[in-house]
Amino acid sequence: MAMHQMRDRTFTGVMPAVRLTTLVLIAAMAVFAVDAGLPRILTIVAAALVVTDIGFTVSRQVPLNKQVQSWTPMTIPDDWAETRDSWAANRNLRLVLGLAEYACLFAAVILTLSR
Repeated sequence: MAMHQMRDRTFTGVMPAVRLTTLVLIAAMAVFAVDAGLPRILTIVAAALVVTDIGFTVSRQVPLNKQVQSWTPMTIPDDWAETRDSWAANRNLRLVLGLAEYACLFAAVILTLSR
């Protein structure tokens, strides 16, 4: 609990700026850096994956993080493991989204550079 609370305080301040900056840079990449056609489509898909991740984070992860932030050693609920497991499952889905995002970007760059 204490480790999650400490990590969440850090990520709460950092991650919104990181993800929004990532989205802006991917949009700029789609316009200025990759070729039209499949590379641009892959870049747009990557941007859509970032938007999906942001929406999923706000709707699923943030509420769980807020729930854990409200706990103290004396008030940890009996079903704390369910909250932990939900958070971990959501995190795994976000990991898959992130991997797909970077795979799309990598493919877009490779396709652009190979022309």
